[in-house]
Amino acid sequence: MRRTIRLGANVFVAVIVAVAALAVLWAVLGLPMGLVYVETESMSPTLEAGDGVILIPTAVTGSPEPGDVIVFDAQELNGGGPTTHRIVEETERGYITQGDNNNAPDQVTDEPPVAQAQIAGQALEIGGRVVTIPYTGTIAATIGGVVDDARQRVNVLLWRLTDTSGLSATQFSYVLTGVLLVLYGIESFREGSGSRRIDRRHVRAGGRGEAPVSAHAILLLLTAVLVVATAAAMVVPGGAQQYDVVASESESPVLVPPGEETTITHGIANSPVLPMTVFVEGAEGVRVDRHEVGLDRGGTANVSATFDVPDSIGHHRFYVVERRYIAVFPESVTRALYTQHPWLPVLGIDALVAVPYYLVGRRFLPARPSRRGQPRRRT
Repeated sequence: MRRTIRLGANVFVAVIVAVAALAVLWAVLGLPMGLVYVETESMSPTLEAGDGVILIPTAVTGSPEPGDVIVFDAQELNGGGPTTHRIVEETERGYITQGDNNNAPDQVTDEPPVAQAQIAGQALEIGGRVVTIPYTGTIAATIGGVVDDARQRVNVLLWRLTDTSGLSATQFSYVLTGVLLVLYGIESFREGSGSRRIDRRHVRAGGRGEAPVSAHAILLLLTAVLVVATAAAMVVPGGAQQYDVVASESESPVLVPPGEETTITHGIANSPVLPMTVFVEGAEGVRVDRHEVGLDRGGTANVSATFDVPDSIGHHRFYVVERRYIAVFPESVTRALYTQHPWLPVLGIDALVAVPYYLVGRRFLPARPSRRGQPRRRT
C-alpha cells in the first residue's frame, strides 16, 4: 500500500513539474505550438474561456479542412492576433472561419479569408471531439506573471551590477530552464549517493531496494522540456511574414498596376545567441532570389522577393516563409533533411541535444541494487 501511495505521489510531482515547465515556456515565449488557450466564449460550448487545446503544427497535419478547429493569425478580428475558430468553408481566396458561439463567419467583418500561411496549427481531436485541458489559461497567466516578475527583478539587479539593459523574455526563459536543469543534476547526484547508501544498508538487513521512480520520471520530463526549448529557438523566430500590396490603375508610387510584379527587400535578423541556417520560401505568387542563408550570432541578411500581382484591382496579401535551424549539422546535412521535410532538421537537432543530456542525467540516477546480495525468501 505504501509503495502504491509513493508511486502515485511521484507521478503527481512529475506531472506538476512537466506542466509548470512547459507552461513557463509557452506563457513566456508565446509559442504558436504545443499548448494554447482561448480567452473568450466565442467557441463555446466546444471551448470555454480558459480552456487549453493541444496544437498540432500544419507541417504535421497537412492542410486543414472544413470542420477543423485551427489557430490562425487574425488581421482585423478583435484587433488582430492569434484566434481559435473553426473552418466552415474553403474558397479560392482562403478559409472562411467562425466561432461555434458566433452567429456569422469572421469574414462578414473586415477580416479577409484566412491564408494557409496564417495558420499556426490545428487543434487535436480524438473521435471527432476537440481535446480540451481546463484551467490552462489561469495556470499559464499565473506562472507567466510570476516569471515576468522574477525577470524584472533579475533585470534590475543586472542593471545595478553591470549597467546593461537586462534579459528579454525569451533569453530569461532559456536561463531559467538552464538553472532548473543544473539544479536537477545536482539534486540527482546527491539523491543518488544517498539512495545507494540506504539501499546497501537495506539489502544487508534483508529488505528489497526500490528504485526512485520520481528521479527518472523527472529526467524524462526535463528532457522533453529541453526538446521544446530547442525547437522553440528555431520555430518561434521563423514563420510567415506578410506583405500587403494594393493593385490599382492609379499612377501613385505606393500602388502597383494589376497584372504586374513588384519587388521588395525581405530582411532576416538573427539573435546573438546561436548561429542559424535559414531556408526562405515564397508562398503562392512569390519568388525569392535566395533560398538558403547562413547567419552568425547577431547576423543579418537581405533577400529579394518578387510578387506577381493578380489582374484584379484591390488589396492582395503575399507571404515570405522562413524556416530556421540551429547550425549544428553541416549545411549539406541540414539541406538534405529539409528537402525531405521541413521538420526533419528540427527532429534531428532535438535528438542531438536531448540524447546526450538524457544519457548524462541517467548516469547520475540512483542505481538499482543487485539482487545477488539479497537473501532468498523461503516458501
